Amino acid sequence: MVRDLFTINDAPAVLFITSTITLLALNTHYHFFLALGCIVIIGIPHGALDPWIGLTEPSLKNKHTWLFFLVYTAIAMLTCLLWFILPYLSLALFLLISAHHFGSDWFHGSGFNNVHCIAQGGIILSLPVLTHTSETLYIFNLLTDGNLSDLRWFFGGWLTLGLISCILTRPKGVMIELVFLVLLSLYTAPLTFFACYFCVLHSLRHYIRYGPSIFQQHPQRLPLLVLVILATYLLGWMLFLSLPEQRLLEEKLLQVIFWGLSSLTVPHMLLVAKKEKLMAYPSQ
Repeated sequence: MVRDLFTINDAPAVLFITSTITLLALNTHYHFFLALGCIVIIGIPHGALDPWIGLTEPSLKNKHTWLFFLVYTAIAMLTCLLWFILPYLSLALFLLISAHHFGSDWFHGSGFNNVHCIAQGGIILSLPVLTHTSETLYIFNLLTDGNLSDLRWFFGGWLTLGLISCILTRPKGVMIELVFLVLLSLYTAPLTFFACYFCVLHSLRHYIRYGPSIFQQHPQRLPLLVLVILATYLLGWMLFLSLPEQRLLEEKLLQVIFWGLSSLTVPHMLLVAKKEKLMAYPSQ
């Protein structure tokens, strides 16, 4: 129903609306480090639930834990390496995979469709490009060491397709979230926009969706979860130290955050997409 488009889905949606209003009132001087801190503390650790999500799947539950970690780590490291070999391809794949992953949030385990996921996730990626073009392209060029000049035509088309997809599929609560996503993209920097969406809407929904069942069934695994998070931070620190010293601190932090997120997103998205599809179509 049309009314469902304007409902507020859950606690993360309420918190996202509150966070957006708060960020619009804050001094922008603090946004950069606040955004990075939220990504590191809230956003990145949500992937630490992946071992338990994966190893409870019928196709994986009989596999050895070490084998799961080996394959997962290998995919992440190959993704990171690809940034240094084929940076433009890596950026394109990162955007495509992220769009699919973010777009799936609005389906809530029902009516899962790859095309609609990519189209609707593209809304989130397109908004900062269209509202803060130079700042977003600065990040893209920093990640690729390239010279991308103007991609507004592409992201404008992607945004249009995403909105058409929303009209066709009518995800519950999408209009309220879109209104505040647009406000956030208009009045905050791209990194702040991404951090607020990624940490408050996307990551918190992931924690709520998978966390309780994991820790109710396996409370003894909390120390291992902490170990996985600390290992991720250690790898990120090693990547930071490997970057040229002449780079500015902010540039190095942005590179580590987004190269790291890309490396973790590929195996994470593959796993969660499989899980979401099974929830939407249990017979498959």
